Amino acid sequence: MENGKNFMSKWLPFLKKEQYTTTFSGEKKIVKVYAVFLSLV
Repeated sequence: MENGKNFMSKWLPFLKKEQYTTTFSGEKKIVKVYAVFLSLV
């Protein structure tokens, strides 16, 4: 959840970025899909 929030914070400046999370290489695609889903809900 934090990784999706960090991904969306690139375009939404009012979202704060979590400093203590990392996105692994195999996880990036899932994080992008989750971020899109989160924005639709």
